[in-house]
Amino acid sequence: MTIRITRTDILHSFLKVWYLMTNEILSFDAVKREELKILVEFHAFCEKYKLCYSLSYGTLIGAVRHNGFIPWDDDIDVVMPRKDYDKFLALVQSGRFSPWLRVQATEVDGYLPSFAKVVNPKISVQTERDRPSVPEWLWIDVFPIDGISDSNLKATIMFYEIKVLDLICIVSRLNFHYPHPISMKILMAIFYPISLILPIEKWASGRIHKLSRKHDIGETKRAGQIGWGFGLREAFPNSYFTDVMDAEFEGHQFKIPAHYDEMLTQLYGDYMTIPPVDKQVSHQLTASINTRTE
Repeated sequence: MTIRITRTDILHSFLKVWYLMTNEILSFDAVKREELKILVEFHAFCEKYKLCYSLSYGTLIGAVRHNGFIPWDDDIDVVMPRKDYDKFLALVQSGRFSPWLRVQATEVDGYLPSFAKVVNPKISVQTERDRPSVPEWLWIDVFPIDGISDSNLKATIMFYEIKVLDLICIVSRLNFHYPHPISMKILMAIFYPISLILPIEKWASGRIHKLSRKHDIGETKRAGQIGWGFGLREAFPNSYFTDVMDAEFEGHQFKIPAHYDEMLTQLYGDYMTIPPVDKQVSHQLTASINTRTE
């Protein structure tokens, strides 16, 4: 059997060697330490400007069950009522946020998803799921909380529409060589070529933003994270996002919902039981610091 080496293979090998020579790959624990630094800075900023936020999703489970990260988890999620989220972005745009961090958001730099990321631009990230050409930096996610219709029918229709729009947004970022489910591969084959010709990701993201902002908190009896989440399981009484308390996370005090048990039970069921090993999924990211900068 003849093994054929193409110029593309040689180029990829060269780039891989160059990357390893010029970047320090961070360990799993080092990644979590760097993410924690971002969260500490974000918390201090929110305290200074009296912005309401709380840990959420797996990060909230980690705070309650482990007093820190879930051992196999490698990301941080927080939520903010829309009023505080918009104020946070306005303060960022006025230049009052951290000098060593950046914020990616539609309102700040045109970042398309319906939530924001606080990133450390000195630490680059590549996930196995995303194409190598998609630039990423180490981040924490900041999700806005909006009002949700009191009609289950209307809310369900909206969430299904957003789910379709989310799929359109993400397929253009995915790595074709990653073992995605066959259904995702089919969607990638359909929408990725279209995205090269038409700005469908921008259109879908804009539609999600519009749907998310349809109801202000207080206009309806319940609220939740609309643009990226669990659908109707995200719907909670409005007060759940403003009644917060302090809790330990990796030796620091951060804000969590006072009604964390009701929220986590609705989202995950028995969240205090450790899941089996095959359900312990991380983001499978590779983070590195460029050693030739500075």
